[in-house]
Amino acid sequence: MEIADSQYGGDDWQLRRLTDRAGVLRHDDREKVQLAMGRFSRKFPQLFLAVYTGTPGQPEDLRPFSFWLLNRSAFDDVPVDMPNENGILLSIDPESRCACITHGYLLDEHLNEELTFNCLARAHGHWLEERFADGILRVIGRLEEVLVKASRRARRLQSRPGTHLQMAVADPVKPLRDGHIQAHQAKEDS
Repeated sequence: MEIADSQYGGDDWQLRRLTDRAGVLRHDDREKVQLAMGRFSRKFPQLFLAVYTGTPGQPEDLRPFSFWLLNRSAFDDVPVDMPNENGILLSIDPESRCACITHGYLLDEHLNEELTFNCLARAHGHWLEERFADGILRVIGRLEEVLVKASRRARRLQSRPGTHLQMAVADPVKPLRDGHIQAHQAKEDS
């Protein structure tokens, strides 16, 4: 994290779950994406999904930038008691035509590179045609499918006699990031 902090800064970023810094989403598109994100939140209330469009610098920087962004962001519209390890961040760099999905540690057991690549592949054609909202909606839909299957698999494992399912739980002493908790407390203190 020190290397990323030296490259992108050590300060927290105040963001909303839908941050369109690249300006690729029209008003109607933003509403569609926000509705889909709301649906995702209702299906998975223990998680949050964020979408960021913007250019981190070089195309090869998108993945480390996204990891840094998930760790360093204080999301204004995420409940203050939900740490960033419960988050999924879809980052899109329209300039370099790159995208990636970064997720918090809570999801390590349920998401892997192959699954996230599959989610992104659903949007590829839309993004090539600069239909960013349509691509984002496809990614969200596929993420929901993947997580519903993971949830069913976890329930099956829990219900088997003699099986104890270990859920990925963040260490309560050293959370990955609780930026929006700290940002909320700073607002209250001032």
